[in-house]
Amino acid sequence: MWCIFWRCWSDQSRGKGKMVSHAVMQNGWYRFVPLLAFLAVYTITCLTGAIFFLLDVEAFVLLYEYFSGAAVPVLGGYERFVAVCLLVAAPCFMAAGYTFTTSHLVCRIFPSAGTEVQPGKYMQTGVALLFLVSASITVWSLLKSGAFNELAAWTDYAAYVGARWKLFRELGYFEFVNIYLALPFIAAWLALIVPFRGHARFAAVLVIGLVVVLLTFFLFQKKSIIVSVIIFGGALLLDASALFGREWVKRAGLGIVILTIAYFLAVIVPVMSDGSRTAEQSSEVAGGDFGVQSAAPTGTSQPEVKGEMSGEASQDSEARIGKPGTLTEEEIQHRRNYIADRMALHESRAKQIWLYTLMAPLTRTSASALFYPVVFPDEHPYYGIDLGQDILGFGHMPDDTIVVWRFMNPNISGSASAPYQFVLYSQIGLIGALAGSLVVGAALGFAWAWSQISFGREIRALAGCGVVLFAIYIAIDGVRNSIFSSYGMLWYLLMILAIWAVSNIGRLSFSR
Repeated sequence: MWCIFWRCWSDQSRGKGKMVSHAVMQNGWYRFVPLLAFLAVYTITCLTGAIFFLLDVEAFVLLYEYFSGAAVPVLGGYERFVAVCLLVAAPCFMAAGYTFTTSHLVCRIFPSAGTEVQPGKYMQTGVALLFLVSASITVWSLLKSGAFNELAAWTDYAAYVGARWKLFRELGYFEFVNIYLALPFIAAWLALIVPFRGHARFAAVLVIGLVVVLLTFFLFQKKSIIVSVIIFGGALLLDASALFGREWVKRAGLGIVILTIAYFLAVIVPVMSDGSRTAEQSSEVAGGDFGVQSAAPTGTSQPEVKGEMSGEASQDSEARIGKPGTLTEEEIQHRRNYIADRMALHESRAKQIWLYTLMAPLTRTSASALFYPVVFPDEHPYYGIDLGQDILGFGHMPDDTIVVWRFMNPNISGSASAPYQFVLYSQIGLIGALAGSLVVGAALGFAWAWSQISFGREIRALAGCGVVLFAIYIAIDGVRNSIFSSYGMLWYLLMILAIWAVSNIGRLSFSR
């Protein structure tokens, strides 16, 4: 990925200060970047797997149930209709809202960013010091939690799970905010304004990026690394996109390939190394890669638990269900025996683990998403629209992730995750979810246009990266968690507002 950045910076030295125009937002593919990011992540983590489940592809279903211990629901006629509408129609409504906003409202609402003002040396020094402070706090947090002593956990799945849970217990909410968001954000800001040129610039930014990646590596979560790379590398790539247009697509594509390979290595190594005890020997359920600190900031540090690679099918878990809880013990045992017999026909245990590991992204939210039409409203009433009433002092926070998890894994504590439209469905039903998708798409398009037209270079790149990151979040989680979690966009927005204020002060005080 670093080779991508090198060309960006060398070209940037010849064309700094160039703005993204209204014409690019109106006519170019560039205006669809967040939407494309959402669709890509959504297709991989939910849609594809859900289609396999709905079509009852036996090998896929058996691998999931055998290794996760969770059931895949058998949907009735209406439930299947609701699931298909949420899977296909809701993203279409979202795309329609996004396209309308970016096509018809951009030029009417947003002014041009105006003249670019280069940061002065005092601002560059201040951002560098801020980065050192954030990195130092991160090191202190990891030291006190003993994370640096757990490096070998990446080669042993059971130890990997234990290290994750230890960090969940030891680190506070705002410590996660610092590691997940503040550190890569400040690093990206520093990389955008670093005063060096040529090879010195490349070396400086490489060091900054490596510091961020290495520190987040000790959280023992793939998500923390991915989020850091998206913020740091994405900001640089978005900044470069204004300079060499369509050629940027090739570099972005190469970066995505590298990131994908790194992700699969992070998935495979803990369960396939020679010294690993593998998944079934782990005594705890693995925490979700995108689920840390999903509570409001007032809560204590609690991980969101998923069913990925949790071992053999649990003796306490139900098998596949039509209506939850309707199967008898004999039927449940029959399903377990059938799965075990069918899995025994596969060539080897190692091959089974490899296959499940490779298909893990496809089951990230697909199984839990299919439970929503089963659970709501027959087994649990709709919650009503969640506008954060509990944060304002009245009402209650919906607990759909916990409710759905209980139907998936009745005797294992945890919570599930599903794309935003399924969360909306649990609150306001099918029609509300479709209408809400239109609103979400329009808001996403509005935020993208605002970030790309109304600001100067550094803020445009950072803010745009935040919009893309939010689009990725809602592809795997609800809007609420995507905003208020420790990795949520509330904190990202506050940092954008802070850098905007600093930049405006810099125009008066810090300019050369």
